[in-house]
Amino acid sequence: MFLFLFSVLTFTLLGVGILKPRQLRYPGVTGSAYFTNYLDTAWDLYVLTTTANNPDV
Repeated sequence: MFLFLFSVLTFTLLGVGILKPRQLRYPGVTGSAYFTNYLDTAWDLYVLTTTANNPDV
């Protein structure tokens, strides 16, 4: 469990540090930015690495 959380937090730091200055935006009407803060990015990476994004697995 520690290794999993460590890797999610490490990639959160890398993602926000590298991609935040690029101001990447979601396509669509809202156009909100990717990688805006650490908490949202960590949550998104956690959901993507678990079956929470596809519970039929």
